[in-house]
Amino acid sequence: MKRNLSIAALIGLALLVAVGCTAGPGAVETPAADTPVVTVEPQEAATDTSAPAVTEEQATVTTEPTAEPEATDAPADEGDTARLYLIALEAGGEEGESIGCGDALVPVEVELDPSLPPLEAALSALLAIDEEFYGQSGLYNALYQSDLTVAGIQMEPDRTIIALEGDLVLGGTCDSPRIRAQLEQTALQFDDVPGVEFLINGEPLNAVIAGDPVQAPTPGGPGTVEEVFMYMVLRDDAGRLGRLFGCNDSLMPVLLHLDPTLEPLTDAMQQLAGVQSEFYGRTQLYNSLYQSELRLRSAEVSGDGVARIAFEGHVEIAGECDLPRFRTQLEQTVLQFDDVSEVEITINGEPLETITGGAQGGLAPQAQAVGSVVQVYLVAPETEGGFGCGDSLVAIEQPAATPGAPLRSALESLFTLDPSLYEPLGLYNVFAQSNLMIQQVSIEGGTATIALRGDLLLGGVCDNPRVLAQIEATATQFDTVDAVVVTLNGQPIEDVLSLR
Repeated sequence: MKRNLSIAALIGLALLVAVGCTAGPGAVETPAADTPVVTVEPQEAATDTSAPAVTEEQATVTTEPTAEPEATDAPADEGDTARLYLIALEAGGEEGESIGCGDALVPVEVELDPSLPPLEAALSALLAIDEEFYGQSGLYNALYQSDLTVAGIQMEPDRTIIALEGDLVLGGTCDSPRIRAQLEQTALQFDDVPGVEFLINGEPLNAVIAGDPVQAPTPGGPGTVEEVFMYMVLRDDAGRLGRLFGCNDSLMPVLLHLDPTLEPLTDAMQQLAGVQSEFYGRTQLYNSLYQSELRLRSAEVSGDGVARIAFEGHVEIAGECDLPRFRTQLEQTVLQFDDVSEVEITINGEPLETITGGAQGGLAPQAQAVGSVVQVYLVAPETEGGFGCGDSLVAIEQPAATPGAPLRSALESLFTLDPSLYEPLGLYNVFAQSNLMIQQVSIEGGTATIALRGDLLLGGVCDNPRVLAQIEATATQFDTVDAVVVTLNGQPIEDVLSLR
């Protein structure tokens, strides 16, 4: 499967419509008295040689604001001031908070534009500085080459989502943490901003400034340097929405953005092992690894296609049906890569097949003819997957409605999918309220050109990046599609989204 997701939507401030995606998890399986419960402990302490996982606490700026509380949604008063944050190069925290390449973050007080709310006014003032060094202060502005404007601000109870649009230009590797710190700290000075997430033309700031990954996935995986799959379980689905396996379950692919500092195989295994909840986010997708505490020691692929994965830690598998689930989630996450033909996984030195009691891994043979089933990508909101507002994308299988035209069939399913199929699972479809028709679909030179007509009805700021994310993920599942160009009523979809 190939994928080439390049979300380029310009974010506009949209009317916020609450989307219900809080479906709670189903009944928890409780093992019967005679049902095996597998527990494996490490034989001895082992040195963890894997890259340390970045915790939420490490990744989130938590500097407490020192200013008096201010309302960020009402216009500033005449003479109101706020702090803009600039960089003292190589100051090492002597002049302010230490960041990036041994620099210091230094606040500068400015008067706000009274026609704008304070948060927007402060950010606009920061983005308007086009000098490399601020006045005679000698403070560096990492944003001086960029041309960005505030396109929208969405206040939520636990965070504020700020959409910027325009050109972001970095002056070097060290400018990445500088830009992040300047933007975040300028926003976090306000007491009603408990946390902040920036989008640049619809993409998360961290993804935009991260740079290229160390190694691209092989063609059999998601297919670009940006994405990777991990797998969750839809229990008792009987292969209706995914590949059948185990105890009449379906295996569900979850598409994520890669951590650019890791190799794809390593990142995929760490992300899977890092999901510590029974259900993935607010969805009904089950995770049989949730009771275990696994740490990745090594992940490598030999020249003959054998992937050798070594974990250490505590393993707990509750229930007979969790045995094939546990094995299949791990193995299929490895087998997504084309250079992998065989998988050997050990935990504390013990083979996975021994730990799972010889439970059958793998998937049931496809009952349908090739091309008769397509995948449609839906949103798992706020699951830290790297799409839009921290979303991930989940692929569900649907019958191809138009024989011989799989791309058109997949898009038709995306635009007309019955909400009763996915809403009970906690998944979201940005096109649920829209009325879209496909005028034309063509593929030339690896680029799919999709002409749509009709009404596109969206909710809040987060819906804008989801439009292209869902379309592009659904289209680039096919080997003949590397990129996507979409028009709506004759206009580029990016232009339509920028006006919302």
